[in-house]
Amino acid sequence: DGVIRGHIKPGDKLPTETELTKLYGVSRGPVREAMKTLVAIGVVEIKRGEGTFVRKHVAPSALNQLIFSLLLQQGGAQELVELRKAVEMGMLGIIVDKAEQKDVQRMEKVIAEMEQILEVGTIDVRRLTEIHSRFHRAFVEAAHNPLITTLWSAVFQMFLPTIEGSLERTKAKRDLVGWLRWHREITQGIKDKDLEKTKKAVRECLWIWERRAFS
Repeated sequence: DGVIRGHIKPGDKLPTETELTKLYGVSRGPVREAMKTLVAIGVVEIKRGEGTFVRKHVAPSALNQLIFSLLLQQGGAQELVELRKAVEMGMLGIIVDKAEQKDVQRMEKVIAEMEQILEVGTIDVRRLTEIHSRFHRAFVEAAHNPLITTLWSAVFQMFLPTIEGSLERTKAKRDLVGWLRWHREITQGIKDKDLEKTKKAVRECLWIWERRAFS
């Protein structure tokens, strides 16, 4: 509420967990769950040894008052994970059915860029995250449904910080090669019009993200 109303500014340090429990008269459990939620949607970040801070660059969708309020009141980190899974898995049938050759070629082009990133000595996680986002946009736009694209964009933007964090924790080239393989499988599944193959690959990518981002 303080972020939405502007009382807490980007870059501000938040009170400690103990201070928050006293301030709101609640136990540590709800405070920790609220922090997980705020981290998950990219509103705050935890800096080891320093504390918890409001991000300087918060995704606009995360500050949509209606969505943000619902997330804080009704959902925790697990509910947010389930939200992304529901949105991405739910659109697969439409994508596989409606994707055209140009959509597959667009995804293949982005994968080629990912491969180039992995060939260099030091992995540029920020750059890889940007390319990865373009892959997902190409993937979703293959549904040829602007309503689906709009919904996905709002959800995906909320999770972008955790996606970057997941890639940061998966910086070992061996692990990233495996991660990239599943993106190839997604593309191949769409190309073959094989819904089950596509579902399997998307589930694997989501599992990797969830394990790396929230473990």
